[in-house]
Amino acid sequence: MSSFIVAELPHANFTGAELINADLTGADLSGADLTDAVLIDTVLIDTVLTGTILAGTDLTENS
Repeated sequence: MSSFIVAELPHANFTGAELINADLTGADLSGADLTDAVLIDTVLIDTVLTGTILAGTDLTENS
C-alpha cells in the first residue's frame, strides 16, 4: 500500500493517476488536480480536499 500519511501535497498534479490501495490519511491535497484519476480502495480519512479538482475522478470503493 502506498502511504502519504500527513503529507502536504498542495497543488500536486495527479491527472489520470491510479491510486490503488493508497493511504492518504491526513494528507493535504488542497488545490491538487485529480482530473480523471482513479482511486480504488484508497483511504481518505481526514484528508483535506479544499479546492481540489475532481472532474471525472472515480472515487468508488474508498473509505
